[in-house]
Amino acid sequence: MRFIRLLLPLMILAVVGQAKVTDETVKTAVMSLYDLDPIWFEVEVLTNQLADSDATSLSLEALTVTSGSPTGLISFVGSVQPSDNDAPVSGRIQVRIRKYAEAWILDQTVSRHQDVSTAALASSRVEVTNQTDRLLVPGDNLAGLRFARNAGKGQLLSARLVELIPDVVRGTEVAILIEEPGFTVSVPGVTIQDGAFGTVVKVRNKQSGRVIVGYLRDAQTVVLSGSRTGVMP
Repeated sequence: MRFIRLLLPLMILAVVGQAKVTDETVKTAVMSLYDLDPIWFEVEVLTNQLADSDATSLSLEALTVTSGSPTGLISFVGSVQPSDNDAPVSGRIQVRIRKYAEAWILDQTVSRHQDVSTAALASSRVEVTNQTDRLLVPGDNLAGLRFARNAGKGQLLSARLVELIPDVVRGTEVAILIEEPGFTVSVPGVTIQDGAFGTVVKVRNKQSGRVIVGYLRDAQTVVLSGSRTGVMP
């Protein structure tokens, strides 16, 4: 296990000239240990077994292995050098680190397939400690997006809440093409799902009623997938 150590002089001194290992001292030490920006991180001290100790320095050993910026519950072994130069005193310290970010939240109720617009959003500092979905933040390009489902005011704008506005919507009349060297066969069809140019969509042959899969070439054309097989749609 890799330990991270930090040695600091105590910054908060009592009137008598001695220093207490207060929660504020622990917070300062943890923030410095991980080089956390106080704008985006907060430290809450849950356990401090050294709170009554008078000391001239504080040493922290992290017992919780972290990667990247630490969040959640973090445990330490804290050691202090008493101000009277007695033997060092050790104790358990546990903190909770919360992470924050500036992100978009819904400022009103929105409907499925409504275009995403900043008029329906508000920028806010929100806690993202346990956030697993990617959040959309001010500066992200919202053009071409719509809401994938209904959502209420106050909900975070995550990538799962939005989708690309399709180039073609379900029910669009299209030509289904089979292209072979020297000839092209075209039959009328209708899309049965939304789609973007260059992606695969399902369409129904209006003559045979068969549902087939093809590539959406443009707003009026679907090219049958595997058309070189010579099979009619």
